[in-house]
Amino acid sequence: MSGPSRRPWSWWPWAGSPDPVMRVLLVLVLVLWPTTFAWLLPGQHRPGVGLALAVACAGAFSVGAVLLLVGGARPDRHLPGALAAFTVAAVAGALAGSQPEMALVVPLFLSALCVVAAVRLSRRQVVRQVALSSAAAVVCVAYVAATPVQVVASVVAVVAGVAAPATAVTRLRWQLDAARAREHRLARTDALTGALNRRGLFEAAADLCALQVPLVVVVLDLDGFKLLNDTHGHAVGDDVLVAVTRALGGIGDGDVCGQPVLVTRLGGEEFLVLAPSTGVPTALVADRARAAAAVDVADGERASASVGAVCGTPPVAPDEQRAWLLRTIDEADRLMYAAKRSGGDRTRVG
Repeated sequence: MSGPSRRPWSWWPWAGSPDPVMRVLLVLVLVLWPTTFAWLLPGQHRPGVGLALAVACAGAFSVGAVLLLVGGARPDRHLPGALAAFTVAAVAGALAGSQPEMALVVPLFLSALCVVAAVRLSRRQVVRQVALSSAAAVVCVAYVAATPVQVVASVVAVVAGVAAPATAVTRLRWQLDAARAREHRLARTDALTGALNRRGLFEAAADLCALQVPLVVVVLDLDGFKLLNDTHGHAVGDDVLVAVTRALGGIGDGDVCGQPVLVTRLGGEEFLVLAPSTGVPTALVADRARAAAAVDVADGERASASVGAVCGTPPVAPDEQRAWLLRTIDEADRLMYAAKRSGGDRTRVG
C-alpha cells in the first residue's frame, strides 16, 4: 500500500497559509525582486554614488524578501523587519536611478507597505512603519522637486497619501476586532445577567481544571421565583437575577474563597458557582453562596435559594475534564433538589 499522498509544494513554508494579504504581498515581492538588480546594470544608475545606492537597494530588498519567505505560517514574526527593509530599498532605488521621475512612483509602494502593516501588525508597529514610510516618501519627493514651494507641497501631499490609507485600514481593523470581541463575549455570556452561559462555563472551567486543585461546584436555585414574578412582575424578577449574579461573583473577594469565582446562569433562576478550594469546608462556601443570593426583592422581602455543593479534583487528562465536570454538576444539582424538597432555603453538601 502506498503511503499518504503529499500535496505538491507541501514543503514550502507558505503552502498552508490561508492569509490573502500575505499571499498578495509575497507575489508582489517575488515580481519586484529581480527588478531591484536592474539598477546595477550600466546606464541604469546615476554616476558616482548611484552604484552604491543600487547595491543598497538590491541588498535591502533581498533582506526583506528573505525575512518574508522564512516567516512561513507565522510571517508576522519577521514582517516588521521585512517592511522596513523594503522601505529602505525603495528609497535607495529611487535615488539610484538615472531617471529622477521614478522617485514619484515610490510613495505608492510605500503606501501599500503601510496598508499591509495596518492589517497585520500592532498599533505601535503600524505607527513606526507609517513614520518610516512618510520619511522615505519625503526624501523621494524632495529629490525630485525643483523649488522650496514644490518641496513643501509635495511633502504634505505625500505624507497624507502614505498615512491616510493606513489610518483608515487601521481604524476599520480595530472596529472589526472590537466587534469580534463583543461577539465572542455575547456567545459565552447570558444576555440579561452577564454571567457565563454553559458554553462560556466549559471554556473558562478548562483553565481551572488545568490547575489540578480541588474545585467546589455549587448549584443554586432561587426559591419561589415564579411566585415572585407573578407578584411583583417580570421586571423585578429580572432585577433579582442581575443582583444575585453580582452578589455571587462577590463571594470570591472575601475570606472564604479568596480568589475570583466563575458564575454561570444555567437557565431560568438556576445558577452555578465554580471556585478553587482554598481548604475551607465546602459547606461554608455553599452557605456563603446561599447568603449572597438573599438579595432584596421589594417591600422588605428577600430572595432565598436552595443550594447543593460538591468538591472534587478534576482528572489530569483534558479530554476527561468535561465529563467530570458534567457528573459533578449533576451531583450538585441532585443535592440542590434535595434541599428544595426539604423546604428550601437550605444547603446540602456531598
